[in-house]
Amino acid sequence: MADEICWRLPCHPTTAIGHLDLALLRRVSRQVCRGALRHVADKNAPREGADGFSPGNYV
Repeated sequence: MADEICWRLPCHPTTAIGHLDLALLRRVSRQVCRGALRHVADKNAPREGADGFSPGNYV
């Protein structure tokens, strides 16, 4: 996920973290993690249409 975060910032992966805006880094990191949780939840949803794992309850 680190490369996805760097791509969305955008920054080069070798950029020192001290040179980044921490609020932007936090926001982008949360967006990437939230998207990953949704992807996992969609893959694990029950086929009958019942509610499965919902990342919105945890994020």
